[in-house]
Amino acid sequence: FLLQVLSAGSASAAFNTQINYQGKLTNTSDAAVSDGDYNFKFQLCTDSACASSVWSETREGSNKVTVTSGIFSVLLGSVTSIASVDFNQSLW
Repeated sequence: FLLQVLSAGSASAAFNTQINYQGKLTNTSDAAVSDGDYNFKFQLCTDSACASSVWSETREGSNKVTVTSGIFSVLLGSVTSIASVDFNQSLW
């Protein structure tokens, strides 16, 4: 009886250092805001009240977020690296 183990190499995946985030921005009447570029601040917090932020990214100036028909899409981590965030915890 002969057992042979063949190794054809291994594959590994790298951690994506950006997160695609999409949303809809509305006014107090729940209507889509006007088209344009807006300042945004995104945060990852360890509690729902965001008393402790583990990461934040501010989008202003040349990094404003473009909103069309209220819809926006950004890559979080493209302005402020998200690579050091520990995702083995609950985050808000």
